[in-house]
Amino acid sequence: MTVPEASMYSRVEIPPMGPTSSRRAPRPGTAGPRSTGRLQRAVDTTVTREITAALREAEGNMAQAARDLGISYKGLWKRMRSLSIDPERFRR
Repeated sequence: MTVPEASMYSRVEIPPMGPTSSRRAPRPGTAGPRSTGRLQRAVDTTVTREITAALREAEGNMAQAARDLGISYKGLWKRMRSLSIDPERFRR
């Protein structure tokens, strides 16, 4: 195998990479960027209603509420944070 001479190659300027995504960065205290359209508002309303009902039934026990909803504890925590739901409201 022969190695090509260095003079065979010329330097190519590679422009610096810009943002790799067109999505905006998440706001502090939220789970990520959210749409504000009609459909997203309807989904948020339904999710909020279901989470609050599960927390009420579980008397604020987030682990039990997550099991009842069929999602992980971390998933419940992230959704509650993004929807500004305070679990302390449901504890007795």
